[in-house]
Amino acid sequence: MSVTGLEQTADELRAAFDASFAVAIPPEQRRGEDVLLVRARDLALALRRRETLGIVRCPRVTTVPSARARPALLGIVGVRGTLTVLYDLAALADGRARAARAGWLAICGADRSIGLFFDTLEGHARLAAEAAREGPPPTEDVVHVDGHARSLISVPRIIEDIRGSAGRTPHEE
Repeated sequence: MSVTGLEQTADELRAAFDASFAVAIPPEQRRGEDVLLVRARDLALALRRRETLGIVRCPRVTTVPSARARPALLGIVGVRGTLTVLYDLAALADGRARAARAGWLAICGADRSIGLFFDTLEGHARLAAEAAREGPPPTEDVVHVDGHARSLISVPRIIEDIRGSAGRTPHEE
């Protein structure tokens, strides 16, 4: 492609980008909800984008021995200069413990103190406001993205459960 051809392509891309701001967003998209599509073990899940502070590759996990540890507790990690307690999102959803391996974590909690581990970040979607149905805890709803059902995880509910159980013994849980 010649320089003139590159300049023309750049001009066309610039014009299309600028024109995209002049197009009205359909009302159903304005009321929608941004979600992150994740896979934790064999579970297809969705996290509300507004309920997370960020997504990062999971750094090395340091296990923490504790007689009162929950099955979902994987250990602690250092994320952006903060110690974060890491929980397995799949184990929180189904109660089956496992060891952490390569994957991702969603940073949660106002103080970045909680991380939710998952295996695969599959993408992002914008849901219509009425796209959810109520589901069992810790899921809040079941949503359909591209024809596939996913459990919509309630991050505040998980944080509340984690913090509420921190003072209980395993026999009380």
